[in-house]
Amino acid sequence: MFKAMGTNGSSVLQVQVGSGSFSTSGYTSQAWSSTGSSVVSTGIYITTAMSSGYVMTGTMTLSLIDSNTWIATGIVDLENATSVGFQTVGRTPTLSGALDRIRVLAVNGTDTFDTGSTINILYE
Repeated sequence: MFKAMGTNGSSVLQVQVGSGSFSTSGYTSQAWSSTGSSVVSTGIYITTAMSSGYVMTGTMTLSLIDSNTWIATGIVDLENATSVGFQTVGRTPTLSGALDRIRVLAVNGTDTFDTGSTINILYE
């Protein structure tokens, strides 16, 4: 879950998972909104647009689809001058073992979170 999260730059955000280390390739992911869509293989896209001052709130759910492969679905509202909603779907690469790590990061690897109150991970 993401509540009012923002970054200091304009790189879009993605989720990466791993077992022992993070998987940085082999994902199948697409995010889309009324303004367009993007496909990525380095993670699961959360949004297709981001800019300093934008704030996102939403959810992403990862579900185990077979022994070590996960699928993702998500809905995010990106608040700025005109609010835009995103839907995202994706599949992780097959992990070498049980999922033991999740991270949220900018695709460019350098933008950092500068606002927000919550990124929450629930699991069962």
